[in-house]
Amino acid sequence: MLRLAEITEPGPFNSRTNELGYFFGIREGGQLVAMAGERLTAGKYVEISAVCTHQEWPGGWIDC
Repeated sequence: MLRLAEITEPGPFNSRTNELGYFFGIREGGQLVAMAGERLTAGKYVEISAVCTHQEWPGGWIDC
């Protein structure tokens, strides 16, 4: 997770960010290529965090 975050720079992400909520990832050939997770919950509202896709994954980086 840290390696993918370093490559993609999805925003604040450190070695304990994954402890803040549930994170989901997609692996290809044993490598994490995409992930997203929760950082903060307030009642029924959830902040989605660290949404990122490796640049070499098809469709990984799309200019907006």
